[in-house]
Amino acid sequence: MPLRKRFVWALAASDLFAAVLAWATLFLTRKIWAESRLMGIPAPLKSDENFWLGLTITSLGWLFLFYLAGLYQDVVRSARLQALGLNLILGALGSLAVFLILFLDDLVPDYRWYYYHLAVYSGVFITISVCGRFLLLSWVHSLVVSGKLGFDTVLLMPAADASVWQALLQEPPQRDGHLVVGFFSPDNKGLPDGPRWLGPWDGAADYILKNGVEEVILHPDLRLDAEVVRLFPSSVRLRMPPQNQDWLLGSVRQTALFGPLLTDLVPMPMPHWQRVVKRILDLLVASMVLTILGPLMIFLAWLIRRDGHPALYFQERVGRHGKKFRIIKFRTMHPDAEARGPALSRVNDPRVTPIGRFLRKYRLDELPQFINVLKGEMSLVGPRPEREHFIAQIVATAPQYLFLHRVRPGITSWGMVMFGYAASVPEMLQRMRYDILYLENMSLALDFRILVHTVKTVLGGKGQ
Repeated sequence: MPLRKRFVWALAASDLFAAVLAWATLFLTRKIWAESRLMGIPAPLKSDENFWLGLTITSLGWLFLFYLAGLYQDVVRSARLQALGLNLILGALGSLAVFLILFLDDLVPDYRWYYYHLAVYSGVFITISVCGRFLLLSWVHSLVVSGKLGFDTVLLMPAADASVWQALLQEPPQRDGHLVVGFFSPDNKGLPDGPRWLGPWDGAADYILKNGVEEVILHPDLRLDAEVVRLFPSSVRLRMPPQNQDWLLGSVRQTALFGPLLTDLVPMPMPHWQRVVKRILDLLVASMVLTILGPLMIFLAWLIRRDGHPALYFQERVGRHGKKFRIIKFRTMHPDAEARGPALSRVNDPRVTPIGRFLRKYRLDELPQFINVLKGEMSLVGPRPEREHFIAQIVATAPQYLFLHRVRPGITSWGMVMFGYAASVPEMLQRMRYDILYLENMSLALDFRILVHTVKTVLGGKGQ
């Protein structure tokens, strides 16, 4: 198992130990002091099913809460003080929640015993979890500073700049996890001394994608180079030195005290906990819609079949990280609608069937896409997925479109709310601006607003 994963498991084990010890300590103190005081005789220390049930629920609850908060994510880049502060806050709030849910109905000699129970439980859990996290993260930090732990980094820049950046990234006071594998230069020149030259420039993207490189630092002038554009849909973190406009726009974000100043080419503002909640909501809502509207979907499928057409329509789209999937929709066009090749729908499209026109008006044709949501291929809210045929035409004009493949495509989107369906590539480019804006401002609150406006559109029959 890689060392970084072992540290994650060690952090989880430390938190689990803290949760178990806190629950066991509280159980003992309740039996020894509280129940003995009430009964007048020593209470038996025998555990029952409630003890084991509470132990299981609270332990799993703490692990989920800390996972939701991102305390098990990216330990190499984790800031110790920030992680410890979050651990302390969550420990206090979580202990209070456990107390209110599980302890508040205890029989105690007087109300002060409630405070005692809360102090015992929270004190044990917070002390053990914070100390364990501090020791483990300090160990991680020492390995990062010594260069024994980190993430593979490739430099995309002229050879002279690559030499400067390697020295900057690997000096111990500033080292923050970058393990420089080497560099690619657009002029295909290596250096006798300095970072390793990895080969011709036109092989940069292939090397990065095939070798598990996690971060790329590139020269700002290369941000739209063909090799860099190929990395846009991937999970590789793309960073570059900030330019004057980045400072003016306030887009420079720096958390490491000694690390080099870098800005993300593709900012992802949604925090980890919101991404987890977003996926949970996707699963819950999709399950509810398919269950509640299942009879309606069966009826709609019967209506389409009655017209002599297959009920469902499968079409290949490009999703997250450029992975292709088959989107599922109710058929609204004649089977030979694209006999002459891929074509976008338009207002009063003659290829649309009578029942298809009704389905499109209220967007009922998209109900089967909730199956794609359950499969993890789509989300409720996200940029609409397109076909490879049209993506190639869009990227020829606007390579930044590929940024949208960093997130799951959605059933609805900011572009669909503000612009609607696109009947041509130029209209796709206009709608893309809203989807890029969504990517740079992603949040659960924004998703909720988009969903509300989508419901209004559906109820008003404003679909196409």
